[in-house]
Amino acid sequence: MLLKLNTISKSYTWSAENKVREVLIKLDFELNSAQSVAVIGPSGCGKSTLLNILGALDKPDSGTYVFNNEDILRKTEPELANFRNTKIGFVFQQHHLLPQLTVYENIMLPTLAKKNGTNQQSLNQYCSELMLQLGIETLKLKRPAQLSGGESQRVTVARALINKPLLLLADEPTGSLDEANALAVADLLVNSAKQFGSSLIMVTHSLQVASKAQKVFRLQEGKLIEQK
Repeated sequence: MLLKLNTISKSYTWSAENKVREVLIKLDFELNSAQSVAVIGPSGCGKSTLLNILGALDKPDSGTYVFNNEDILRKTEPELANFRNTKIGFVFQQHHLLPQLTVYENIMLPTLAKKNGTNQQSLNQYCSELMLQLGIETLKLKRPAQLSGGESQRVTVARALINKPLLLLADEPTGSLDEANALAVADLLVNSAKQFGSSLIMVTHSLQVASKAQKVFRLQEGKLIEQK
């Protein structure tokens, strides 16, 4: 087992109306290594909140989160930053590529925060392998403004994988794409995670995109319900 959430709850208070909205309610979830999972549900049901907790970008109000036998909720902020950079890869609907950097430099950006002196030659080789497998090796010296939407998404996937994360989190990665390109990106995510040894949790509103994953869960009334 890679991670386990136990009775995770999260709520928000709307200051204007002073109302409390519960988005996650005693949620339980387990994910195995090298497993791909899709989470579906309507906008506002808490899918992004769930991903933010899994990626250590947010903390729940209560419950426990164990990742690779580590208690994530007991970590300090510096420890969480290191956890995010070394164990988690993020893919969002917006690419967030830095316009002044080349494709190669954007992909390598997460490696700059590493403190363990990873061999630069090994990183370069791995970056080249990622670009080759993702079909973007000829774009190495181009800048984001010169890329199509699909090319930009592939660069984003390569950047998410460069530190060899144990978990890849994708938040509506196909939301701005047409159906054909959306399914292609879903295949890319599932296959890339499998090939490079990462587990995948992908949030989507599309049942077709979700069907690419090994398991599909619906986030409903604050809990995850597996779809058979």
